[in-house]
Amino acid sequence: MSFECLRDRVACLAAGVDPFGVRLFAPLVDADLETLASMFDELTYGPGDPVCREDDTAHGVYVVAEGDVEVDFGGVYDRAVLTRGAVLGSHDLFFDARTSTVTAVTAVRLYYLDHYRYKTFLYAFPDVMMMMLADLVSRWEQLEDVLGAAALTGAQRILRARSGGDIAS
Repeated sequence: MSFECLRDRVACLAAGVDPFGVRLFAPLVDADLETLASMFDELTYGPGDPVCREDDTAHGVYVVAEGDVEVDFGGVYDRAVLTRGAVLGSHDLFFDARTSTVTAVTAVRLYYLDHYRYKTFLYAFPDVMMMMLADLVSRWEQLEDVLGAAALTGAQRILRARSGGDIAS
């Protein structure tokens, strides 16, 4: 990979943000970003091409290098059109399935990192994984605020069933 290509990838990752506004790679210094950037492959898609579909098996993480993609969160969040630096599928490795559908709006060039290499990276840089988990907890709390006590009641029933009924009310 040329120095120019690596420099472009590093700049893209440094500015990278997931669809929820989290700058996953912010804790990394340039040398760490260079290591990560060198691990990505490149993929291209034409306008209208599906990048991934919700509930399909997830195999990796995408970062938009050029172009626009539309992300459909399955009705949980509003659809969004994202561009350069958008990090897509970073949480999918926890589910082994896609949590959104991504479609190319324009000609798109993506950086792609398979889950094996992504997990290896996360183990080496736990600050990024902690940032991802903090984001998930924040969104979970927001969901609880919206759903109210009814969701917690259901969770307590599940816990009681698992423990034989010994969970305090």
